[in-house]
Amino acid sequence: MAALGSFLGPVDTINLTLVILVTGGCAAAVRMVWIEKTRLALSHVAELITLVTNGKPQSFDPSTQSVERMPFVPAMALGTLIYAGWRWTGGAPFIHF
Repeated sequence: MAALGSFLGPVDTINLTLVILVTGGCAAAVRMVWIEKTRLALSHVAELITLVTNGKPQSFDPSTQSVERMPFVPAMALGTLIYAGWRWTGGAPFIHF
């Protein structure tokens, strides 16, 4: 992201980051359904929400109790291509400042 940001500037870097995060989230959701671990992943999310709202110390360790690991580089590449295509065709940045 730092290398991309040095070429893009601050506004496009923030917008690219948002596109990459959405792309990664969609890829994670598709992968969760594809490997048929949706119920387990959602139960982990519910457990984390319960632990945070009750103020109890977290007993969930994502490094050992993860559903499945997913490489994020493909999501970064796809998000970069999507955003580059958007800007190349004349699309305006999503966030302006």
